[in-house]
Amino acid sequence: MTERSTTPRAAVGNMVDTESPWSKVHELWSDLGPFKQASLCQILEEDTDLCHSVWQVLNAKRNDLVELDLHGDTVTQFMDLMNSKLLAQGKIICQIAFRLLVGLLQACDIAPSSIFISDVRLLENDAVFHGVYADIFKGFKDGQEVALKRPRIYIGDDHRRTQQALKREALIRRGLSHPNILPFLGIDSQTFPSNPCIVSPWMRYSTVLEHLKGRIPTNVEKFGLLLEVADGMAYLHRQNVVHGNLSGANILVDQNAHALLSGFSLAGFANTEDYDSELNALTSNYGADGSDANTEVTQARPRTLASDVYAFACVFLEIYAGQSDIVNYNYNDAERLRDIRRQRPSQPSDHGIQMSDDVWHLIRSCWHPDPSCRPTMDNILDQMKEIGFGTL
Repeated sequence: MTERSTTPRAAVGNMVDTESPWSKVHELWSDLGPFKQASLCQILEEDTDLCHSVWQVLNAKRNDLVELDLHGDTVTQFMDLMNSKLLAQGKIICQIAFRLLVGLLQACDIAPSSIFISDVRLLENDAVFHGVYADIFKGFKDGQEVALKRPRIYIGDDHRRTQQALKREALIRRGLSHPNILPFLGIDSQTFPSNPCIVSPWMRYSTVLEHLKGRIPTNVEKFGLLLEVADGMAYLHRQNVVHGNLSGANILVDQNAHALLSGFSLAGFANTEDYDSELNALTSNYGADGSDANTEVTQARPRTLASDVYAFACVFLEIYAGQSDIVNYNYNDAERLRDIRRQRPSQPSDHGIQMSDDVWHLIRSCWHPDPSCRPTMDNILDQMKEIGFGTL
């Protein structure tokens, strides 16, 4: 069989069996042609075990890309097509693709071109919000107002690593789609060429706490927002995604007064050995998504589905009370957990009316000292629906 007659499945085998898989990618990719390229990705999409084998081999040899100088169109095109096929599939395939792409980011700054967008117009030269880790600018793209999140770069920061962290966040967010998740539009590398931005739709009402400030919302309104937050978090956990940075400052409200989860700079897939190592490698200077909240959560502490549940209970109290200092967000800190075992917050009240026992029991269950005993977000969502509106 000549090189010109290589079939897509044979190409996969060649990539898995060779000592230099990235060289084989380079050799075979143009030989396959567009139709067979798509067929190869279809094979990887349909065969989870084979896809995992390809990921393992390519990821293990990703440093070869530096030595082989394969930074050009061949590898980028391969990753673009593989990425577009795999990230549309189930969570296992999505994780495989994500981990490979993060590995390529760390090894040689290769990222799918599909995460980038162009023609974003800046509406105001000055940032409309200044945070510790990022500034937010207002722009316009394709007929809608957008927000540009530009990471802050301080003296001594590793600029390359900050940009890699931005791309890592994009790789996670582009695979998410839910009514209560802030949509990801892309990375804009043109408006600020030396400092690319994450672009999302503009949110008129800012954060949920800003939305509630200065007025007396009804229990029905507050419960509705909390139910939407729970729905968004349950969706993330069904995708095996840990948010890792949930707080009132990272929940936005759109023009129709619906809650949208944001702040995904510390997000990652649960139950993967390299989640924390990836995070440590890429996000030390890329933290709280333009807000000053939750800065106690550092990269050295584990983030899990259970820690998200703990954080959700804190958010519940924040929205209930309408203020951000009602609870301590240091939910991954062992000392804080020991304090909570000794003395939990008392059952709160709002305008003289105590929170219902059913709701308070749900919140306390989210703070169980043993993370394995906390309810799942799907359990929480079901319990909230059973409790019903107006029962805070």
